[in-house]
Amino acid sequence: MEESILSRLRVPTQEERRLLDGEALRREDYASTTSFEVDSRKLLPVDCAITLRKHTRFVAFPMHTHNYVEMMYMLSGQTVHRMPSGEEVVLRAGELLLFGRHAMHAIERAQAEDIAVNFIVPPAFFEVAIEMIGSDSAIGLFLIGALRSSDQEISFLHFKVSNVPPVQSILESMVVSLLEPRYATARINQTAMGLLFMHLSRYPDRLRQPSLPNRPHALVINVLSEIQDHYQEADFSALAKRRHVSLAYVSRLVRQATGKTATALLQERRLEKARELLHTTTLTIAEVGEAVGYSNTAYFTRLFKSRVGLNPSADRS
Repeated sequence: MEESILSRLRVPTQEERRLLDGEALRREDYASTTSFEVDSRKLLPVDCAITLRKHTRFVAFPMHTHNYVEMMYMLSGQTVHRMPSGEEVVLRAGELLLFGRHAMHAIERAQAEDIAVNFIVPPAFFEVAIEMIGSDSAIGLFLIGALRSSDQEISFLHFKVSNVPPVQSILESMVVSLLEPRYATARINQTAMGLLFMHLSRYPDRLRQPSLPNRPHALVINVLSEIQDHYQEADFSALAKRRHVSLAYVSRLVRQATGKTATALLQERRLEKARELLHTTTLTIAEVGEAVGYSNTAYFTRLFKSRVGLNPSADRS
């Protein structure tokens, strides 16, 4: 993040100055009821689809929920989040932490150099992102769906993407555009959100979710991550066995969540990689098929033509 932006955000807000003077956190600034549910109407300007708010330092936030989707982006230092289960999440510089609607968490006191910003996002804001992603990214659509839902199964998604340049570039541009609204329209910000999720969906290995490995959402992400990272030898039966559930159960969850079978998603990933190898390497057709998990060249060629519409050799040319 540019030093000029960090310098601007280091300056204490009026609220932070009051806290440094010894005042307590004013819950009424955040919540409309006696329960500590942070209300988007308190934070989101009228007729605004998304806003950016610096995380308030110098005070601990007790257990609370939100009636909107919250995205916290850590610019420097760190924040420590605690879940009702006792699970701890440490958000470090360059990382992104997303909370679905009504997810509960507490935040330990942030110090002067712990600079984070919160993107406050009503669920409807993701509509453009969903249009952009379309059916090309099952994991992207699934993650957005989980966040937009009021289902509390996935309480948070922690993306450790500090060393992923495309993600950092998009997040930094969103910070600048929301700090200086004249630089971007709502449509631009929605498009940036779509690009962000398109990139995040390519890094399931950087995703941490609640430690509930056998809950339905967690199992779906496990399968999608297996497809993304281990497409050559993806073994859904072995995954189901490790999770102590049946393969039929895993298959049903994936179909319900993505609209496609795990096998179809695996084929799509393999063929996507095969096309990349055809266009960027001199590997033979047999070698390409082998590289993506198909040892039978004839079967690979038939599958490729049925899905792509061309033989592998014709697609290469």
